[in-house]
Amino acid sequence: DHDHLRIFFGPSARVCCYQVTPEFKSHIEPQYRAQVFESHEEGLYFDLPLYNKLKLEAYGVKKEAFHCQYNICTICHEGYCSHRRNRESLQRQLTVVALK
Repeated sequence: DHDHLRIFFGPSARVCCYQVTPEFKSHIEPQYRAQVFESHEEGLYFDLPLYNKLKLEAYGVKKEAFHCQYNICTICHEGYCSHRRNRESLQRQLTVVALK
């Protein structure tokens, strides 16, 4: 029963900046590939939040359960840690979840 389930997507790499190699595509299930990749002049980009959402929906999570207002791109926004943006940095992102 997923009626009381709420899914919050926090800061993460997003499709605007999450560039991947063409080989990466082979690691994603074929039924999702057309939806979660974008091709631009610079290369191939992966929509990680959408991929996670589609996978959860496949397990029966309702669309109303998703909350994406906190899903800010960690690569675009310098206020967040990003290994992809700054490979030399030892800083990491941490998410804390509390259940009542």
